[in-house]
Amino acid sequence: MMHSKRKTRLTVLAGGVGLIAALTAACSMGGCGSTMDAGTNGNENTNTSCSYYLSTSPLTPQEGDLVTLDISYAGACSPSTYDWSATDPDGDLATLNVRNPPRTAELLADKPGYYGVRVTIFDSISDNDVFVTGGFTVVDPLGEHRSYLLRFTPPASSEVPRQQEVITIIGNTPMTEQVFSLEAGSVLSNQLDGPSGPFGAYLRLIQSGFPLYREVHVDTSGAFSLQMLANATYDVVVIPDEDTPAPVLLSGQSLFNLQEATAFDFDAGTWVAGYVLDASSLPVTGAQVGLRSGVLPSGIGTADGFDGRFTLLARPGDQAMELAPPESTGLPRVLIPQTSTLEVIDQTDLELSFAYAPMEVTSLDLRVMAGPVGSEQPVVNARVTFEATHLPEVGTLTVTRDGSEVAAVDADGAFRVTATTGADGRLDPLLIPAGTYRIILESPGPEDVPAGYGTTVVESFVVAGATLSQDVSLVPPWMIEGQIVDGSDLPVVLAGVRVVAMTTLGVGSAVETTTDADGRFDMMVVGGATYSILVMPDPGSGLGRLRISDVFASQAVTTVAGDGPDGALVLPAGLLLAGQVTLQSTPVPGVLIQAIPSGVYGEPVLGEAVTGAGGIFEMVLPDPGVSE
Repeated sequence: MMHSKRKTRLTVLAGGVGLIAALTAACSMGGCGSTMDAGTNGNENTNTSCSYYLSTSPLTPQEGDLVTLDISYAGACSPSTYDWSATDPDGDLATLNVRNPPRTAELLADKPGYYGVRVTIFDSISDNDVFVTGGFTVVDPLGEHRSYLLRFTPPASSEVPRQQEVITIIGNTPMTEQVFSLEAGSVLSNQLDGPSGPFGAYLRLIQSGFPLYREVHVDTSGAFSLQMLANATYDVVVIPDEDTPAPVLLSGQSLFNLQEATAFDFDAGTWVAGYVLDASSLPVTGAQVGLRSGVLPSGIGTADGFDGRFTLLARPGDQAMELAPPESTGLPRVLIPQTSTLEVIDQTDLELSFAYAPMEVTSLDLRVMAGPVGSEQPVVNARVTFEATHLPEVGTLTVTRDGSEVAAVDADGAFRVTATTGADGRLDPLLIPAGTYRIILESPGPEDVPAGYGTTVVESFVVAGATLSQDVSLVPPWMIEGQIVDGSDLPVVLAGVRVVAMTTLGVGSAVETTTDADGRFDMMVVGGATYSILVMPDPGSGLGRLRISDVFASQAVTTVAGDGPDGALVLPAGLLLAGQVTLQSTPVPGVLIQAIPSGVYGEPVLGEAVTGAGGIFEMVLPDPGVSE
């Protein structure tokens, strides 16, 4: 057991394209204007020693607003002159009032639509003209409009970081066209140094407030280099490959801080040790024990040796705990939430012991069959997953310090194991805790199972007694069907639509089909499961996507009904978003662009496209002027 306080040193070396710390407030990601546009797309800077950014205020201008445009910069810049120009939604030159200092201008937004802005800056250091482009969308306060978050994922070979921006789409317009300029970012070079010198680690830098991150696996040299977005702040997670130092988290670090600082000292954490025992107080070897404080995990301790003892290194604070015994023991995984009274105190070593409560363990002999009743055949290579839905209390975590008990936490058990049937359709004998399970049986393929039989879910399977021998059968899959029409009640046909059904069970999670000449579709699914159906028309159709949630396959044929004729599903009208993605005025192919509702991170993705050879893309988004 180690008792001394260890220090971990993260040495950061400055380097790369200019430092951008001052821009964090002026132009944070997605906050530089309703369509900016700036910070992410407003930069066509050909001078690699500095960066310029364009921001707008107010963030979402309305018709009649006076919009303030501002240029900010960082790095080795020496701007001397600014030449402003702007075009209104009709493509005509807009009137700009250049203020003093000349890096700020004002524009009266007298009509709704997209305004393009271009600023030519003469930089005396580079002796070149720098072009900064961007824009903003003015909305009619009485009209229909909607904001979307566009997320850009450049190809890995480009080393350009992922980024995002907010755009505004105005309803009942045929097309919105914009140029989106990616930011190359700045190079961040680091050195991870521990008490004994450099060490290997997994390193993730998460852009604060957004699900954007860069990650790298550092080898034992400790050196790494990443291209980062210049105007962002980051939460830095370091998870070492070895026991020392402990994992660390740095919150709210600006790129400027990471580049300028020479070192960060970390407390190496607290050693935690203990024993894992079964219901008979015998040691359990091979069990893995981990703690987690917030998003920060501990090291992993493995209960080895003859006494089932483990050691791990954890950060101070309230802890969640996970105990994972080997599947061969038949003991369940134990999950203890962070709301429990388990706390690691800095500089105080912690002794834990975990003993399972007396519990019934069953030896399970199970065979998978398929076929008509009375003539079932064994199914070879079927995948069988057991998920416990109810287990008795499995134990109490006893926390001791200096030999005295300080906490006793009841633990809930979770058990999940997957096995594959052999030549006679049988699983190898399984040892599992008594309880109630969901069983998911997945057929291997048409060559190994009678035609028309697929995945089967047994929601309530009771395991009890010392031995249980039983057959379970695959059943013919059920059907979900429906019809797709457009706003004119015309069928959306053939390859013009993809229908994807996703179940909450984690099986059959991507059942796809297309409509026929009448706009009808059907798909085979697992009966008794709940599905989300996503209809994705072809981008050229001018129709938006449609999602139908919580479709329960309650009978052999389940019809999904909508508001169209004879219960057809009606796809909403869509608007075409077209544009080009550039990096320093050069088109960037292979960029994945996803559109989601502004302020919602994750699903649903309402539009998706990949840029072509000229950086050009098109996607259809729901028309804000049409109710969905």
